[in-house]
Amino acid sequence: MQARFKALRASLDEQQSVEEFAIAIGCGDQVSGFAPNSAALALYAWLRHRGDFASAIAEVVRAGGDTDTGAAIAGGICGAEVGAPGIPHAWVERIADWPLSVGALRDLAERLSMEVGGRKSSFGDLRFFAAPMRNLLFLAIILFHGFRRLLPPY
Repeated sequence: MQARFKALRASLDEQQSVEEFAIAIGCGDQVSGFAPNSAALALYAWLRHRGDFASAIAEVVRAGGDTDTGAAIAGGICGAEVGAPGIPHAWVERIADWPLSVGALRDLAERLSMEVGGRKSSFGDLRFFAAPMRNLLFLAIILFHGFRRLLPPY
């Protein structure tokens, strides 16, 4: 990580793109899911695009490779800085995570915030009971595709 942090400092000084930084830390054109690389890339994207959530995420995705991991880490860091108003509204409104919705997650966040603040809240219908069923369905689909790849081609 020390070498990655040195490269991060040098790349920031040179105003390099996130893709150029990925090359500087030895990732070539594909950033693997190796945690030190993903974390360094996410930190670089955040620092390179401070306050610009969309640009930071887009640059991580452009760097290629394990983009979902890098973008998730960068999104968490950038989102913590810019808050909900800094995340593109169109992105938030397109979230589809049945059985939950953006509204249900916002409601949960508000209720948790009340609990942390010492105020009591009721947790009502959170529909979390349906999430394990959804996850089992996705697991079956993933396993099917994985085992299908073990078979000879058509």
